[in-house]
Amino acid sequence: MNKPDLNLLYVLQALLETGSVKEAAQRLFLSAPAVSHALNRLRETTGDALLVRAGQRLVPTARALAMVEPLRQLTGQALDLLAPGAQGAQPWERASRQFTVVMPEGLAVVHGARLLAGLRARMPLASLALQTDAQADIDALRLGRVDLEIRQTPAWAPEARVEVLANEPWAGAVRRGHSLAGRKVTAARYRAAEHVALDASNPDDVRLDIQLRGNSLSRQVVLRTPAPYAALVAAASSDLVATVARSLAEAVASTLGLHCFELPSPLPRVELMQAWHPRSEGDLAHAHLRACVRALLGRLATAAATGPAPRPASVATGRAAGSQGRGARATPPR
Repeated sequence: MNKPDLNLLYVLQALLETGSVKEAAQRLFLSAPAVSHALNRLRETTGDALLVRAGQRLVPTARALAMVEPLRQLTGQALDLLAPGAQGAQPWERASRQFTVVMPEGLAVVHGARLLAGLRARMPLASLALQTDAQADIDALRLGRVDLEIRQTPAWAPEARVEVLANEPWAGAVRRGHSLAGRKVTAARYRAAEHVALDASNPDDVRLDIQLRGNSLSRQVVLRTPAPYAALVAAASSDLVATVARSLAEAVASTLGLHCFELPSPLPRVELMQAWHPRSEGDLAHAHLRACVRALLGRLATAAATGPAPRPASVATGRAAGSQGRGARATPPR
């Protein structure tokens, strides 16, 4: 039996990550016919279709999905082996690895560099590729396009592992010198003000509006932005009021020149979560990434909270606690 051409593995990885023969060819600096020929050879070698057409894209078969993580690790190890001065397989701390993390824009702006610093404390060759939560889709974790997602609103496949990082209160924010700065913000004053909010289709803002109306705090929204950080920037340069998670508001208050205040009526707290695919459970480098997120965002959100302490973080299958139960913790790498 002839030995398989290992170059086909890089073609398969590019096809799985792009879902397109044309885009895979551009990434590999090959022609589209050459990639199509390589895909046919892969199908003959594995005895599986691997990728099938769905509209304008190629989607992986069950066999191909099972190959995503092993393939990524194998190609990464191959690059490490060929790196100058390589001495064979390296421990995870020395791996040159890029993690793709989805997180709200405001968190990426404020905490992205700090997360990288925490990650590099044990993985000095690691890097981060941050995406906003508007860029991701429900299959991103499943298909391996994303390593970790950080959200307020669950949007994951049912098999995803989910950890609650913290519960924190909402807060209002206005520019310094605003009529609401330095005085008690009553329900009447909050309602009378003009507000900047998120896009009307944003599930977090939809939920916030429902909670506000339930507490007689309906907003007069005159401007909508795509993300909370943009809302804060708008509030800092106008007389508009922004209502966002308190940790984000307080993190940028000094830089943007904002005054933060408690809402006139307490609302249900914002739940911040991180999620990953089960294939990453035994990945020590990924566990280190999750521990860094937990240490940074969990601590910041908890520090911003007032009143009763948030419930302990939990790790579960989907949003139900699953077999691990509430209060289970992900164990950081040693």
